[in-house]
Amino acid sequence: MATSWILLLATGIVIGISLAGLILLARERRHRARVHQLMERLQELERMGVSLAESEHQEPPQELSAVTPHPRGWLSSVVSSLMRKVEVETSGPQRLDLRAVAYVNDHLDETISIPAIATHLCASPRTLQRQLATNLGCSPTELVVAVKMRMAKQLLQEEGALVQNVAQAVGYDDPYHFSRRFRAYYGVPPSQLSGH
Repeated sequence: MATSWILLLATGIVIGISLAGLILLARERRHRARVHQLMERLQELERMGVSLAESEHQEPPQELSAVTPHPRGWLSSVVSSLMRKVEVETSGPQRLDLRAVAYVNDHLDETISIPAIATHLCASPRTLQRQLATNLGCSPTELVVAVKMRMAKQLLQEEGALVQNVAQAVGYDDPYHFSRRFRAYYGVPPSQLSGH
């Protein structure tokens, strides 16, 4: 009798652990899908901005140079072009999501808090969250990490890029923390992209 209870208890534990594993796996897949969609949206914004910049006769950068740690001015001008186009098309205020992308890009090498973004954009954190969810399908925290990781990936692909320098360029004082975050985000360690 005691053996059947032990067997039943063990079976329940195994089933519980299996269900917990499946739930974690489903969450991870959902998170990866959201990250992928956000990266596609950021790429789309960049493509739109490049097209607008070219139509305004601005020269797009040929490549990221080792002299400049990241093209802040370039992405900001791309986002500014997009914001002007949206203002003209909608005859309304600038989109909060585009302004948030520009703010994050301009402060890549800093630790960025959500209240700081909201304050800079003259919006409440909740309004910022709603706008980002509606227009980009992400939370403010996801946007900050996505912009930083996207720039980090571009910088790491530069010849001679050092993981420590890239980590500092995107606001991570601890290269080990940056490496863990980058690996969780892209599935590969940053050193694999940098060659160092």
